[in-house]
Amino acid sequence: MRHGVPDRHGVPERDGAHERDGAQERARDLLVRALALAERAGRTETVTLAHQHLTHHLLAVGAPAEAAAHAARGLALAAPPLAAPRRVVLRTLYGQALATTGRTGEAVRQLGDALREARAHDYEEGEKAAREALAALGVLTDR
Repeated sequence: MRHGVPDRHGVPERDGAHERDGAQERARDLLVRALALAERAGRTETVTLAHQHLTHHLLAVGAPAEAAAHAARGLALAAPPLAAPRRVVLRTLYGQALATTGRTGEAVRQLGDALREARAHDYEEGEKAAREALAALGVLTDR
């Protein structure tokens, strides 16, 4: 049946796009709740991880300005002794969000920093992600 037309149980049917939007909003709400719980618990590493996942989700659903804000907040908390891979991932996501909002210069700086830190810590997956994000912006890097 068509969107909005009641099915045999009297419940309006939903189209796939509407259901996808609802699922994305639910995912966002759950990630925001996880962040709030981690903040209340005072668990810095978990707060940083929550910002990382929320940033990733917001980028995926087309909210790059909000994603950039969460990445920046996560990075502010991700100073050592937190693991370098967390910083690399957050910095890479931050660079991608900045690029999507048109802040290319800042994006290149963040991605370059992510690449250098990944290399310094032999984090190959992070190095690859940062290099690919830079390449998407037309920036060549040495291997």
